[in-house]
Amino acid sequence: VSLGVLQAGRIAFDPALPVAKQEAIDRIGMGLFNAIALRFRHAFWPEHVHAIAHGGDVWGRFPVFTNLMKYTGEPILLAYVPARYENALESMRDEETYAGALEVLRTMYGSSVPEPTRAARTRWGASPFAGGAYSYNRLGQKPFDRATLAAPVADRVFFAGEAASKDRYGCAAGAYLTGLNAADQILKVAGHANVFT
Repeated sequence: VSLGVLQAGRIAFDPALPVAKQEAIDRIGMGLFNAIALRFRHAFWPEHVHAIAHGGDVWGRFPVFTNLMKYTGEPILLAYVPARYENALESMRDEETYAGALEVLRTMYGSSVPEPTRAARTRWGASPFAGGAYSYNRLGQKPFDRATLAAPVADRVFFAGEAASKDRYGCAAGAYLTGLNAADQILKVAGHANVFT
């Protein structure tokens, strides 16, 4: 489960987690970041570019659109929204978020930018299965907190995920590598040789 789920106390541990582990969970920051995908009938933007940056008057208001057409052949733009802009749009209705992204695109490419044929968005903070988008080093966090989070409890409960990674927190690589490490720990307890690391 994500750090956000652990921080929200959505899982009851019996016996309770060690105090040091719970303190580490509470100290590590959980960040918010969302994405909006807009699919169009055709591309009205340069198809060969990776991303389109927007420098507007409001910090974080759809600053970057990733051009998925370059990688998928589909006319899709993926807009990113950091927490500092309207709390990453967590409380906005879907229609408002799509309209905001379209307004920025029309500022860049003109009023002829069409309505998308489909749209979707993330809402990581509101998700009961996530409680946020990624971990970060928060003020007051201890240097050993991520290692404390990653440590197994009594060789019975094992922890992995990007928040448990010392060097690659905040990204999928951290989640993957700590998952391999936790799998090796489980195999070792079960009496098998390490096969993942």
